[in-house]
Amino acid sequence: MREQIELSGLQKAAVLLMTLGASTSAEVFKHLDDQQIEMLTSEIVRIRYVDAEIRDMVLAEFAELTANGSLEPGGRDFAAQVLEQALGQEKASKLISKAEKPLRARPFQSLWDASPEQIARLLNEESPQIIALVISNLPPEKAAEVLPLMDDMIKKDVAMRICSLGSVDADAIAEIEEAINARLTSSEGEVQAISGPAALAEILNNTERSTEELVLESIKAKDALLCEQIRGMMFLYEDITRLDDRAIQLVLREVDQEDLRLAVKGSSDEIQSLIFRNMSERAAESLKEDLELLERARQSDIDAAQQRIASTMRRMLADGQIALAESQVETEEVQAVG
Repeated sequence: MREQIELSGLQKAAVLLMTLGASTSAEVFKHLDDQQIEMLTSEIVRIRYVDAEIRDMVLAEFAELTANGSLEPGGRDFAAQVLEQALGQEKASKLISKAEKPLRARPFQSLWDASPEQIARLLNEESPQIIALVISNLPPEKAAEVLPLMDDMIKKDVAMRICSLGSVDADAIAEIEEAINARLTSSEGEVQAISGPAALAEILNNTERSTEELVLESIKAKDALLCEQIRGMMFLYEDITRLDDRAIQLVLREVDQEDLRLAVKGSSDEIQSLIFRNMSERAAESLKEDLELLERARQSDIDAAQQRIASTMRRMLADGQIALAESQVETEEVQAVG
C-alpha cells in the first residue's frame, strides 16, 4: 500500500488549481491578493505534474469535482496561462519572474495587504528614517500609493532617506514592528533592505506625476548627481524621445488610443512631432483632428494617460521588445515600400 502523502495547505491549493484548469484558476486568482497569488504561483511553478492519487486526495478533501485523467500539467507554462487570463500579460510576467526565484520572507510583509491609508496612519507618528525603511520594503505599487499620502515635507525627507538606506539588523526591524503594531517576518541576523536609489526609482515609476516631480525636485536641490542617478533608473513618458523610430512604432501598436490622444494633447511639440512621424499619414491626420476637438482635458487625465504609456514602454523594455536608441544594436532594417 502506498505511503500516505503529506501536503502543506499551499501545496494542496496549488494542486487544486492545476486540476481545475487555467480558465477556472484564473477566475479564482481574481479574488486573491498579490501575496497569495505570488505564493501560489511559486508552488505551481515548482510542481511539474500532479499524480492522479494526489489529485484525488486533494479533490476529496476539498469536496470538489470527481477525478478525471491521470496527470495534470503544471510548471511555468500553466502558471503563465492562469496569470495572464486573470491579471493580464504585464502583471503575469512580473509575478512569474518573482515565482521562479526562491520564496523568502520579507520585512513588513504583513503590511502588504493593508490599505495605503492604513499604512500612512501607522507611520504618521514615526520618524522619516523609519517611514523610509517601511516604505522601501513595500511592493513598489503599494509604496507609490502610500508616499502621496504623506505631507510634502515628509515626502522629501523620506525620499532622501530611502536613497541612503542599507542593511538593517533583524532585531532593529523587530523593534520597529512592535512600535507600529505590525507583524514582521524576517530571517535571523541581518536583512538586506530593498532600498537605495533603485528602490526610489521603482516607487516613483509607479506613483502619480505630482509626487514624482515633487520628490525629484527636492532631491535635485540637495544633490543634483543623486537626482540624475535616480532619473537615469526611471523611464518616464518624456523618455519616448530616447527610442528610435522602429521602437516608437511598436509602442504605438500597444497603447490604448484614448490614452494616446490624451497623452499627445499634453505633450511638447517635439514629442508630438515624433509620434506623428511614426504613424501612417492617415492615422496622423486622424489624431490631429481628434486633438482639435479635444479642447479641454484635465491635467490629471493627461498625467494618468502618459503614465500608462510609460508603463507600457517600461514593460516592453524589460521584455526586450524594444531598446533605447543609444544602446540598441540594429538587428534588422525596416523595408521601405517603394
